[in-house]
This record gives sequence, C-alpha cells and structure tokens, in this order.
Amino acid sequence: MAHTLELLATQGFDGFYRGPVAKKLVAGVRAEGGRWTAEELAAYRVHEREPLRFGYRGWEVVTAPPPSSGGVALAQMMQILAGWDLAKLDPAQRTHLTIEAMRRAFRDRTFYLGDPDFVHVPVDVLTSPYYAAGLRATVNPEKATPSDSFSGLPTPLEDEETTHFSIVDADGNRAAVTQTVNLLFGSGWSRRAPACCSTTRWTTSPCSRASPTPSA
Repeated sequence: MAHTLELLATQGFDGFYRGPVAKKLVAGVRAEGGRWTAEELAAYRVHEREPLRFGYRGWEVVTAPPPSSGGVALAQMMQILAGWDLAKLDPAQRTHLTIEAMRRAFRDRTFYLGDPDFVHVPVDVLTSPYYAAGLRATVNPEKATPSDSFSGLPTPLEDEETTHFSIVDADGNRAAVTQTVNLLFGSGWSRRAPACCSTTRWTTSPCSRASPTPSA
C-alpha cells in the first residue's frame, strides 16, 4: 500500500488508474472472475465534494462528506459528547458516554449512509446539533442503553475490507486515514491495493487546519 500511495503522490491519476498498478488491479479482478477492463479504470473520475464542517466546543472540525460515512458519524459523536465536559469526568464515565455516542452514530451510519449519487442521504439532519441533542437526551449517564431499543430492523452485512494508519508529524499535525476496498462494490478480492478511499479524516493542532482528501 505504501508503494501505491507513493505512486499516487508522484504521478497523480496515472500512478493508480494507468500503468503498473492499474494492470495489477485489472489482472487480479479478472483472475477472480471479475470483469474490469483497463479502459474502464482509466475512464474513472474522482468526484470532489464539499467537506463537512461542524462545531465542537469552540473548534471548527472539517471532515469528509458522503459517500464516506466517517465524517457524518464523527459529527454525530462529537456533537452528542459536546453536552458534557469530558475532561472533568472520571475515566469510566467518560468511556461510557463515548461508547453510547458511538453506538448511536453507528446505528445511523448503518441505515442512512450511502453514495449520494445513488441514494438520498439526510446529511443536514444527521449532522444537526439539534438532532445530536435529541440523541444525547436518550443517553443514561449511569447505564448502557439496551441494544434492542435502538431499532427493530436487522443490521445489514458488514465486511472486513478496511485498513487504517495514523501519522503524527513533528509539528503536531495528525492524520488518521482509513481505506476500504468495499466488498459490496465487488472489490473485496484484495487488501494490498485498496480500490477506493472510503474515509479520510484529518485532525490538526489548533494553530492549523488541513482539509480532508476528497473521497473517491
């Protein structure tokens, strides 16, 4: 993966969608019975989308929009947690509230998130601080919420084609990058060369802010 990212950095589009990496991608998919062609891969175009922005206790957070699900989930979780001063809570209480916020965000991620080119994603509602306040009101500070109270619907199948790495530089900038080949898109055949970047989140020190990489 590191070599693939280096090619993207030095050669741009041609470093991934044409050349040796593209040939390996097409060959690997076809070897597993897929129908990719070099022409289709070379014709792929990245959709650059406006990043999501939301506030958290005086900070402006900039993150990835759909089709990435991470940005919406991050907005929900942080805005739910904004109702408490986490630094003043003991570790057990802080952990409990964080888990409860994550449970609610990932429940919504499962049922509402998708590619906005093909499905309606209610981003304005899901990232609204008022919606987050309503979810916060359902959190019992002392007890875990029973799972069967979240939804009566079955959870769709989740796959395991996600890899993640985190980097901190000398200036304190932090990058948390998640890449997913997405089995449901027909690309779960390999973890060595991710076919799409589902979620990229950048968090920086207060003196600087980096915009997220557009989702592919």
